[in-house]
Amino acid sequence: MGYYRKMPENVEGLQIAGKKFYKAAEGAALYSMGIHTFERIAKDAKAKYKIGKSALYNVEKIDEYLEHFLEEE
Repeated sequence: MGYYRKMPENVEGLQIAGKKFYKAAEGAALYSMGIHTFERIAKDAKAKYKIGKSALYNVEKIDEYLEHFLEEE
């Protein structure tokens, strides 16, 4: 049986806050994707910072990584 993941409530103001590091649920909401997809992209971008048992994700590195996938016509 699966379980429901609670997403952050205040996702509209996340980008405006200007934070550089986010938790997985906040980052997934910011990029409008699932948590596992966000974590995989962050790992590929080398943007994951482990601090004890928690992890923070650098969205500036993720933005740079995602720019490599831009399709130009």
